Amino acid sequence: MNCLSCDGVLEEVYGQSHHWCRSCDLYKFPAALGEGQVPITPGGEITSFQCPKCEVSLEVGSITDSVQVCFCNNCRGFVTSSQSLGQVISQMRSAYQGPDDRPQPLDPRELEIYDACPACREMMDSHPYYGPGNLVLNTCNQCQLAWLDYGELAKIIRAPGPRGVL
Repeated sequence: MNCLSCDGVLEEVYGQSHHWCRSCDLYKFPAALGEGQVPITPGGEITSFQCPKCEVSLEVGSITDSVQVCFCNNCRGFVTSSQSLGQVISQMRSAYQGPDDRPQPLDPRELEIYDACPACREMMDSHPYYGPGNLVLNTCNQCQLAWLDYGELAKIIRAPGPRGVL
């Protein structure tokens, strides 16, 4: 599959359903922003936060009625407070009624990626997420923020395990 922008080769993102063009840094997703596995509703406001992947300004959006996030319209990653992330995970795992995803092994190369915090621009910690789902979580202890790449929240929600309130 080739990129519509530069005709470069689109590479599948490990363990995900979307693709990325190394040549022009463009992403191709299987669904529109509000129609994905975890829809983000844009709020129409640009922030001073910078995407750690694309280095563009993040936009305000919401994942649930009560939780706002700052998301990248290019790579669809998002940042939220660590406390809000826990609330979102608990609410969405409890409400999820679909089939469990088959767990995929963690990609150890992701542990070697250190991105800048969208708020303070200091390097975030990269570590395994110790809840349901195999993924690497990027966190800033100073700002108490967590960054999730596109598809990572869906992995947590759809992972096997208890679905009650965590």
